[in-house]
Amino acid sequence: MAEFYKLKVADIYKETEDTAVVTFEVPSTLHSVFKFRQGQHLTLKKDINGEDLRRSYSLCSSPIDKQWTVAVKQIPGGKFSTYINETLQTGDEIEVMAPTGMFGVPVQPEKEKNYLFFAAGSGITPVLSMVKTHPAQEPHATCKLFYVNKTAKSIIFKEELEQLRNIYFGRLEIYYFLTKERRDIELFNGRFDDDKMKVLTKTFIDIPRHG
Repeated sequence: MAEFYKLKVADIYKETEDTAVVTFEVPSTLHSVFKFRQGQHLTLKKDINGEDLRRSYSLCSSPIDKQWTVAVKQIPGGKFSTYINETLQTGDEIEVMAPTGMFGVPVQPEKEKNYLFFAAGSGITPVLSMVKTHPAQEPHATCKLFYVNKTAKSIIFKEELEQLRNIYFGRLEIYYFLTKERRDIELFNGRFDDDKMKVLTKTFIDIPRHG
């Protein structure tokens, strides 16, 4: 049976109008239990109005940060996401399961790798963990991130992504796509579809061909 641990909220803030970022305080005695790999998630449990609710959220922090942080986007009518965004405060306790999940690939510092990431909205959370981790621990790796949001204001972790782009200048490229705002370059308007993917493949994505 899955075991939950009571963790204190070390910090909570609004990243965008409808997204809260929560960092948990994990005591040193639980660091080995809560050791995680980029791409994994936490399952949270809370009794809300007499109902035992559980939800899983990807860690957006990197294992090298030694922090346990998730981002929760408020879903209209969503009981758990509304509680996180409107009620949860620093110092509150919430039950958390140890990190799980198989998403992502292991770090290989000696390899030359080219990572391509595609994300939309709150789907950036596990990708952010990877973008923080792979360039830092794989000195020969490069990353390209293609990230879709509704508007410029709704881009989750925009400031943090820009900081990472500066840190790994030339090794991390980020391309933003908006669905509810018009951009001067038509390619960066709208979602990923077959036509857009063809253009991206020709323009930005260099896939070596092996005979």
